[in-house]
Amino acid sequence: MPRGLFAIAVAIATFMGIISLPLSKANALDLKELIEIAMENHPAIHAARADAQAKQARIIREKTPGDIVVGYSELNRGNETRYGTVSQKIDFPYKYFLRGDIAEENHKTAQEYLTKETVEIVSNLKKTFYQYYSITHEIDLIDQNIRAVKDFSRVAEAKYASGKASQHDSMRSHVEVTRLEIERLNLKSRQARIRKELLALLDYRIKESELVFSAKLIEPTVEANLKSRAQKLASEAPEVKIARSKTKSAKLDKTLSQWEFVPDFQASYQRRISGRPEDSDILSIGVTIPLWFWNDRANLRESRAKYKRYEALTRAKENQVRSEIEASIEEVLSDQKILQVFRTSLIPQAETSFRLAAANYRASKGSFLDFLDSEKAYYGVQREYFQALSRFAKNVAAIEAKSGKVIANWQRGEN
Repeated sequence: MPRGLFAIAVAIATFMGIISLPLSKANALDLKELIEIAMENHPAIHAARADAQAKQARIIREKTPGDIVVGYSELNRGNETRYGTVSQKIDFPYKYFLRGDIAEENHKTAQEYLTKETVEIVSNLKKTFYQYYSITHEIDLIDQNIRAVKDFSRVAEAKYASGKASQHDSMRSHVEVTRLEIERLNLKSRQARIRKELLALLDYRIKESELVFSAKLIEPTVEANLKSRAQKLASEAPEVKIARSKTKSAKLDKTLSQWEFVPDFQASYQRRISGRPEDSDILSIGVTIPLWFWNDRANLRESRAKYKRYEALTRAKENQVRSEIEASIEEVLSDQKILQVFRTSLIPQAETSFRLAAANYRASKGSFLDFLDSEKAYYGVQREYFQALSRFAKNVAAIEAKSGKVIANWQRGEN
């Protein structure tokens, strides 16, 4: 078999194993390892975790009265008397419980925000991981395509030398190679950008040269009953839980505003240090009177309005998240069907057409233009498959980011 046709046969056979072809075996990373690196080091996760810890520490503070005031005073009414004083402002006890409940809700909000940040970063990592894989395989296909066209260019030149073909065939092959090389440059540029995004998600904890993968590129396997779970996924989404927690906090704040009309207390005790009379100890109790009641009423109106606002925002958020999840599920189900068409129909058909066009040109039964058309279709369909796979992964990751739940098996061995 001539060298050019042998190279084409090799190129045709290569795709049959390209999906399971590792990018590298040395110092390889898989998706699970990348997720662990991101969760351990990403600064946004650290910031959200620190905020949750700060909100938790505030709970006990809100349930506790303020500091005791210790002082010294002198009284000169003929006899000079010196006193040590202790005073304490005490709010109506139920207010401490309400403030503590508000602080606990704020802590729950911070915890849900931590969950939201974590799942969004992990989902973004999954999406970017598949983008990187897909574009890498696209570049591999471009390289194979270039080699195939170059080898057939030699066949065309040999046919021209023997008078079996025109010089135009050879010129067409050179134009096609140049077009593919330009496309390869564009893909390499996109690959570099995606690689930088991956490194940023990993907080640059690994070097760019270490960003090598060996895990097999597989389609994420989603749950069979995904569509029926849409409403439940939306109701348990971190964004919805955050909105509900803020609404509950606003409701508690409204209740606290109502209790601001109830008086607080001020207790103080003075004990003689020196001077006369010797039995001069003073105990006093004060009660606040909401004399400027319009101020408390204004606070109550404000807290009521805030509560209504958060109720409406929560409902709006529930509707938004549900619609986004349902739309993403429809896209995922459509992507699954498209990928199946690629595997079972488009790719085999394009391969058959390519084989036939190559054989016809070899036997001088077909034109070089027919070969180029089938070559573009064959490699184009394979590239479209990886683009569809990347889009599928992106939509699955979008559902996980919104719902806060893992709905797919992304890698063999991952639960």
